[in-house]
Amino acid sequence: MNYVELDKFIPREEVVFLKIRLFIFMVITLLILGSSGVADANNSVDLKLVSTSDCFVIGEVFEIKLMVVSEEDKVAGVSAFIDFDPSVFSIIDCELGDELPVIIGDTPKIDNNKGELDINLGSWKPYPEGTFEICSLKLRALRVAEETSLSFSSQKGGNNCRNSQVAFKGQNLLGNTNGLTISIQ
Repeated sequence: MNYVELDKFIPREEVVFLKIRLFIFMVITLLILGSSGVADANNSVDLKLVSTSDCFVIGEVFEIKLMVVSEEDKVAGVSAFIDFDPSVFSIIDCELGDELPVIIGDTPKIDNNKGELDINLGSWKPYPEGTFEICSLKLRALRVAEETSLSFSSQKGGNNCRNSQVAFKGQNLLGNTNGLTISIQ
């Protein structure tokens, strides 16, 4: 079946989305293949959301940082997919850090209707290592919530693959994902 025939069965928006996902995959693969050797799979790299507080008030604008946490592993690319309750707060700004300067696709992609944030970034040599900031998020508290979370998506497959990864030399080095639980008063 050729592309023209597929276009009859798959809505045009999904075909465009699939092309974008393929492009992102190819760019990340090229970034990774630009390295020689094999990554040390014994070490892991964590993704972590951090904040100076865990309690905020309605209307307040507050900051949360998305961090890479690693002892010594180098990082060629990061795909971070974060889910949140859009009725509790909205993301009003996302300032990307300096360590991963290659923007892949539509990054950052903020969807305050669905409660999703998608970030795909990469780097050329020299690759960053250790602990560093991927981005700084500014959020606005919308309503009271005794407890609400920002969590990393691990949705695999299908047209909406949102599986967080940290890549180097052809391997996913992602160890743990540490979301964040906050309250709004």
